[in-house]
Amino acid sequence: MNIGNNIYIFLLFIEWEDDDLTAQCLLFFFAGFDTVSVLMCFMAHELAVNPDIQDRLYEEVQAVKEELNGKPLTYEILQKMKYLDMVVSETLRLWPANAATDRCCNKEFILDNGSRKKIKVIKLVINSFKHCI
Repeated sequence: MNIGNNIYIFLLFIEWEDDDLTAQCLLFFFAGFDTVSVLMCFMAHELAVNPDIQDRLYEEVQAVKEELNGKPLTYEILQKMKYLDMVVSETLRLWPANAATDRCCNKEFILDNGSRKKIKVIKLVINSFKHCI
């Protein structure tokens, strides 16, 4: 199926067997486990070498624990923990779990000298972004 600009989507209709579904579930589990475990390891390291940040995060966690008053933690309450979000985001910026990613371009790119360049795919090295900020 052509959806424009020479981009094609190939539709495959496959009958999934139980083994196929099990393999896909394991792939999703291990792919998610790896990135989360890398994040937790580096976040623990960063909190250990930055005790002031660790103390501030601890205070936020304790404040939320008191607000809960024995009730279980929910996703909505977790989203309100702004400092935790900042710590996680900064850890991911400093220690990205993935080395690189790629993006497909759908428009022409205009260079500084005014020339136009058509790029199909751009590869981005994620680790280099931490030096841009």
